[in-house]
Amino acid sequence: MRAQIVNGYLVVSPKEPGATYQGPDRSPWDQIDEGFYEGTLPKRIRAAYDSLRSDQSRGFWWPTCTDLGTAMMFADYLRQGGKPAEVIAIYSPYLARSQGREGWHEPRARLLGFDVVAVGEWSLLKALLDGQDPQCTKAVNAAGLLPDKSYVPTVEARYRELSQSNVVEPIAATDSAIPVEAVTVYGLREDPDDE
Repeated sequence: MRAQIVNGYLVVSPKEPGATYQGPDRSPWDQIDEGFYEGTLPKRIRAAYDSLRSDQSRGFWWPTCTDLGTAMMFADYLRQGGKPAEVIAIYSPYLARSQGREGWHEPRARLLGFDVVAVGEWSLLKALLDGQDPQCTKAVNAAGLLPDKSYVPTVEARYRELSQSNVVEPIAATDSAIPVEAVTVYGLREDPDDE
């Protein structure tokens, strides 16, 4: 099987009961944030998290790891503290413009679909799904993501339309230079040879 190109690993919360969305906008970091600011994190977790937070290459993106081992360490720490967590891989065009984030082969990656993310803000797709927008719910696959990138402009346009009616939170204007991008989302097989 051909390895996929990824440029980040994210620790995320499992999908919510009844939801289908399996994209990157599922943050489990509260427990680590609290421990970081209270000074109660174990030394290796604190050092790794401090490195993630200060990584200039991530810019406005969520904290992402460049190696799977670090992401798994965070997920294991959260699970030991009673918080469910999983690790996914992504490919973000925004991250790809950063040094060292152009991408690498990940043999464990299995494509889940495409998300629509306003960088520095949130997933537009998730917000529309949470609002049960019928146009959006019809377009997603079993993972609650888009089956291909061709839907991205439609999702962005629909989101902007609904934000003008105060149905969803507004995002940065189209002329702001804040990108809205198609993010490729991958689940990770336990065994890279599994098909």
